[in-house]
Amino acid sequence: MNDLIICVQQNEGADRSENPHVPFTDEEIARDAAHCRAAGASIVHAHPRAPDGSADVSPEAMVRMISAVHAASDILVAPGLLNRPGATDEERLAAWSLADEHGHGAAHADFLVAEFGTANFDAVDPETGDFRSTDRVFTTTTASQLRFLTEARTRGVPVLSVTFGASWSRAFHVHRSAGRLPGRQLALLVHGGSEFPAAHPATSGGLAAHRALLPAEDEVEWMVSAHRGDVLDLADDVIAAGGHVAIGLGDHPHAGRGGPANAELVAEVVRIGRRHGRSPAQPDQVRALLAPEVAA
Repeated sequence: MNDLIICVQQNEGADRSENPHVPFTDEEIARDAAHCRAAGASIVHAHPRAPDGSADVSPEAMVRMISAVHAASDILVAPGLLNRPGATDEERLAAWSLADEHGHGAAHADFLVAEFGTANFDAVDPETGDFRSTDRVFTTTTASQLRFLTEARTRGVPVLSVTFGASWSRAFHVHRSAGRLPGRQLALLVHGGSEFPAAHPATSGGLAAHRALLPAEDEVEWMVSAHRGDVLDLADDVIAAGGHVAIGLGDHPHAGRGGPANAELVAEVVRIGRRHGRSPAQPDQVRALLAPEVAA
């Protein structure tokens, strides 16, 4: 695909201490998503938050957020599963089940986001250079991966495949080889700044090593993010090589760039893309490109 897919990591667990533009409420997230759509983004990834910024991992909150974003624009919504510590697979999928009860498509996400591994999520304090915590583990077993891919196939929705590094990318390759991820796929290669050692380094070398782990196929679209790192430092390399970009205040506050809003970050990626002869992809294009294959 020549056109550039831009995904916005809207808020993750970010607070407003470094950038006041992080959206919290459903209204803020939906308005921010619409602005990002107007700027050139085709996908948003967001987490439901309470008005005070605290996380809300209830299925009701997820359904409200997705519905609000869909009501504001045609941008595609790719939220994570309800990944609270200790959640069962069915609890992680609960927003999908609750949306079924609403009986309308606006309450359903446009992608099922599936992570392909387990990692220590302890962040590093930039002032001390040491870990802030020592017991944060994100877990997605192979059994869970199989469950989530089955859910996506049953529902006929595309998968946004998330990989943090070697073992995760190799798992992606196994699932693809086994026929669980047929056709054209979108893989998000998560990189990490110095505060997030769980992922490949957000450097040119880290990017090259991460890309080398993907299946060497024309049908795998790849997208790059940098959690607690500046993906704009990698954007020229990514876009020139045919990749796509995920950017947003959920990953990095961009305080050194004046504390921009998410839509301003999207506009900068669009400018870089056009410099390389690539226009921003539209949501309908992305939807058609990644439409799951229908079994004969």
